Amino acid sequence: MQPRFSVVLPVRDRAETVGRVVTGVLSQTFASTEVVVVDRGSSDETVAAAKAAGDDRVRVLQLEHTNTPEAIAEGLAAARGGWSAVVDVDTELSPVWLARLGRLVDSTGARFATCGGEQQHLDGSTTRISPRAGSSDPLAGACLRSGAFVTETPLLRQASEHLLDSGVRNEINPTVVIGGEALHCVIHDDAVVARTPERLVRWTEPLPQEPTAGDELRVAWAYQAIEVMSRSPIPDASMLARYATIGGVAAARLRRRRDSRLLFRMACLSQPEERRHWGRLLVSYLAPVSDRVWNPADDGVVVDLTDVATPR
Repeated sequence: MQPRFSVVLPVRDRAETVGRVVTGVLSQTFASTEVVVVDRGSSDETVAAAKAAGDDRVRVLQLEHTNTPEAIAEGLAAARGGWSAVVDVDTELSPVWLARLGRLVDSTGARFATCGGEQQHLDGSTTRISPRAGSSDPLAGACLRSGAFVTETPLLRQASEHLLDSGVRNEINPTVVIGGEALHCVIHDDAVVARTPERLVRWTEPLPQEPTAGDELRVAWAYQAIEVMSRSPIPDASMLARYATIGGVAAARLRRRRDSRLLFRMACLSQPEERRHWGRLLVSYLAPVSDRVWNPADDGVVVDLTDVATPR
């Protein structure tokens, strides 16, 4: 079934945070959506992080030697939804983001809808950014930042292709450029542009941090995804259990027993009918058995996310 919304996410070497955006899209209260992750030749575990949710609404395109405008164009070319949005890896999404924008489109007949958001700075301060209804300049009255607008996929696809045809390959903020061109087309056609001052997205600045890998990274994925899902009024039980299991197994390998027990317990509470969750929780309390079942991963070895064995 064709989704209503496609969310295109270009990314490179952001294994620590890409899962937050993917989970944020999958945790929307509006379920008719897909995520098209366009990996630009990552050398870390970005692709594994994007696939960790185990949801068929996530599609990953792997491209080499691709810049951001090209990645966006490829993602939009592959998009199946009638409407699309472009987000980057430093964008946090309200769980009602697509539901509110979709309702706005339905109630107004708009071909372009835009919302507000908050910029979170490294010093802890925030700047509120909202579309300006009634602005004398329709282009200036819209918010064209990551995730702050949705429009018809063919329109956004055309704008993205035009950016590439113009010869620009390293545009600093291609989302703003293609969003502006799509909006210009809508205004030129005398179509409706809908705005809401609701702050449905948050933009963060990446914190400098030491890269993590292997099991440490998987524990981080689990807690990050669980935190995102906790904000949704209807969290996906199977996805929560999957992330909790991935993190629990990784924590067990690291001998982080408190974390492994906590995460396995979350999996049990999410899917109490699944006996394997209870088996893993029991084993986590038997340290000698746990150490035999979940051996520490060798340095540099990428652990298969499906490796969540329970002794029979």
